[in-house]
Amino acid sequence: MDEVWNVLPGFLPSDWRERAQQTGALKGLRKDKSVERLLRTLLLHLGCGHSLRETVGRAQEGET
Repeated sequence: MDEVWNVLPGFLPSDWRERAQQTGALKGLRKDKSVERLLRTLLLHLGCGHSLRETVGRAQEGET
C-alpha cells in the first residue's frame, strides 16, 4: 500500500507543500508529524468517510 501513497503526491501541484504552509493548513501540525502523514490522514478520513476517532485509530495502525 505504501507504493500507492508514494504515487499520490504526483497528482498534486508541484508546490503543494508550500501552498499548505502558506494557507495555514499546517498551523496545528506538531513537530513530530510530516506534511505527508497529515495528507494521508486527511484523505483516509475524507475518502473513506470514517469518523475522526476511527481515522486516528487506523492511521496509528497504518491501515487504509
